Amino acid sequence: MAKKNTGKFEYPPLGFHFSVRLVDQLSSSGTSPKPEAQGKEAGFQEVTGLSADYQTEEIAEGGENRFVHKVPKGVRYPNLVLKRGAVIKTSPLVKWCEETIHQTAFPIKTKIVVISLLNQQHKVMMAWNVLQAYPVKYEVSGFNAESTQLLVESIELVYRRFERAKLDK
Repeated sequence: MAKKNTGKFEYPPLGFHFSVRLVDQLSSSGTSPKPEAQGKEAGFQEVTGLSADYQTEEIAEGGENRFVHKVPKGVRYPNLVLKRGAVIKTSPLVKWCEETIHQTAFPIKTKIVVISLLNQQHKVMMAWNVLQAYPVKYEVSGFNAESTQLLVESIELVYRRFERAKLDK
């Protein structure tokens, strides 16, 4: 499929060039902080779980067997999973994971995870704010001396919801 140049961005956007950042809060206008702002993390090879599923409940009407009523139940979000080659140096993300998973005191410190789709000039084309996220799983891939595979760390986050970010012009 050929790409179209619609003026500001190429269409369709390339989905493999993205960045992940942790921030404590959004700007007062509700926009995502600038890409060079706090919390930039080392590159991830995969981000999954940016999805929303509206749940319904089926209720059968008494005496009427031809159909059931589907009523809204709520929105369900899967866990956000971040995967990358293991980072030797302790990153803010890994430090936050260790502190959250190993802590015994509450409340858990939540963060906003900003996922940005970037163009070839590293300018943000689209972004999503994953709100009130906190880690629930940290995993390092298995070790195998007979293989030359990359050591991958996987971080799983629970979040309240996500929204498409408003971008500053």
